[in-house]
Amino acid sequence: MPGLLLAIASWGVWYLSPDRIELLAYNRQAILGGEWWRLWSVYLTYSSQLQLMIEASAIALLGLMLHFYVRSWHLILGLLFAMPAMSWLLLTLEPSLVYYRGGASLVALMWMLVTWFLIVEYKRLSFHYLLGQLLLLIAMAKVGFESWLLFFSHRPVSEGLRMAWELDVCGLLFGVALFNAFHQVYKGRLEQRKRPPVDQYGRPVPVPLNQYQLPPANHQQKRR
Repeated sequence: MPGLLLAIASWGVWYLSPDRIELLAYNRQAILGGEWWRLWSVYLTYSSQLQLMIEASAIALLGLMLHFYVRSWHLILGLLFAMPAMSWLLLTLEPSLVYYRGGASLVALMWMLVTWFLIVEYKRLSFHYLLGQLLLLIAMAKVGFESWLLFFSHRPVSEGLRMAWELDVCGLLFGVALFNAFHQVYKGRLEQRKRPPVDQYGRPVPVPLNQYQLPPANHQQKRR
């Protein structure tokens, strides 16, 4: 399970020496100098133990929930693509961000994946559907509140708030994009399975009688 493995790896990195942790954290100058592994490894480093406990636990829990909707190797491939893409986006759009540790954007990405799978895969007014709506409402409320403080409040804005807003927005957008990719793949395979088999000329192939699946019989016990 990728989420649980990421959480365990984060705790392992936490107990490394400070010099080795510095080699894994987000460092703009080091990345531009050729240390590309930092685009992935930044999500394993944290500034405080409280941040590690909150974000690593969220990643592990969301990863366990995604296990019911996404194959593990599909999620691994998706995260291997999304993690450096999010880091590179911050590297390009935020030149003032020189140093960073944490997995907030990864939490937002997995949060959005779980949210949309709960909304799309279940019927309306079911428990899972309502849970997905609640998760979506929480995500939108958090980003909306940060946006209000950042753009409409007259109070001075801290650098941490602006960075938190950027990480949340980046993670949510990549989460929607990754969900759409997974949903299209699984939806296409499901439709392909429903189609009858055809030969090389596109003509339907007859199914042998011993392989034909009959609908389940409705057995009713008659009282004597």
